[in-house]
Amino acid sequence: MPDGGDSEMSDALDVPIEELTREREPDFSRMLKVLNNERPDRPVLFEIGINVAAARGPLGDAWLSEDEPLGKQRNTMNAARVLGYDYACLPGGYELRTGGWGNTHPERRDDARTVSESTGVIRDEESFEAFEWPVHNEAEYARLAELAPYVPEGMKLLMRSYTLQERIIDLVGYENLCLMLYDNPALVGAIADRLGELALEHLRLGLQHDFIGFVLQCDDWGFKTQVLLPPDVMREHVIPWHKRIADTVHALRRPLILHSCGRIEVVMGDVVDVIGYDGKHSFEDEIIPIEDYYEKWQARIALLGGIDVDFLCRRTPREVFDRSRAMLERTADRGGYALGSGNSVPEYVPVENYLAMLKAALS
Repeated sequence: MPDGGDSEMSDALDVPIEELTREREPDFSRMLKVLNNERPDRPVLFEIGINVAAARGPLGDAWLSEDEPLGKQRNTMNAARVLGYDYACLPGGYELRTGGWGNTHPERRDDARTVSESTGVIRDEESFEAFEWPVHNEAEYARLAELAPYVPEGMKLLMRSYTLQERIIDLVGYENLCLMLYDNPALVGAIADRLGELALEHLRLGLQHDFIGFVLQCDDWGFKTQVLLPPDVMREHVIPWHKRIADTVHALRRPLILHSCGRIEVVMGDVVDVIGYDGKHSFEDEIIPIEDYYEKWQARIALLGGIDVDFLCRRTPREVFDRSRAMLERTADRGGYALGSGNSVPEYVPVENYLAMLKAALS
């Protein structure tokens, strides 16, 4: 890796992103090396949600109208390629049943970014049986094959699994769930079992496609200071299903990544030794900075991302570049790391800061 002198940093920040990626061919095997806790031969980027608009300029005439066949989906994949990723997230419109739950909380706005605390649609056995659970349609999964001709050469796609604990909270309500764990723990188990079986079926159907290279299990287990549920409850209702999901994904010869926000140190041993996740994602400086997390866990699991979203929003491009480059230098000799944000790259992250992070890996 270059020595990272000030003039080099300045030069890299001034270079258009497309010039840095023009000769960089995607190679998904490098992502696999990271997830095997090995050293790739060049820095690798990871994100669960990129700012596709940042690639519109670099793509130029290759940016497709949404009137084109699969135009929006092809733009998503081509954006990942031109920004330097070795994979692309499964494009919008092909998210299958991970989001197909209908309106579980009619009193909330469709765009509300909130977690239900005291309301939910499942309250007892009757409402559990009456709930309209998703039904997997094999034709819907077969439709994924439409994407195959457009996946950029050398790349594979990242598919999401179902959330488990998050979905239980969404269906029951957090306060209600805390009471249900004492009043009717068997119902909590029944909800977890229904969700777990749906997740396994979703994975078996989706992973029949070879161009899907790995799986992301999103399930936010905690908040700034601790986990949302007691560890013994997680080990009874949540972690066993994560273990079955991991076994299924691994049997289908794919790696599996956990995306979980919050302080989950109390169950990280379960993540690594019981479930067997290949990678961990989602980090926040106010909880544990990625630099410290890497030093503690690097030998046991791959760590992905970690450049705090607040840092990406508030700091200068130079500061973002410097921290990103320093993280790559920290991990270069040990491996098991891919550079990216602590969570995702929403529209309010300044594009120049997002690109500065990418350029640290590409220059």
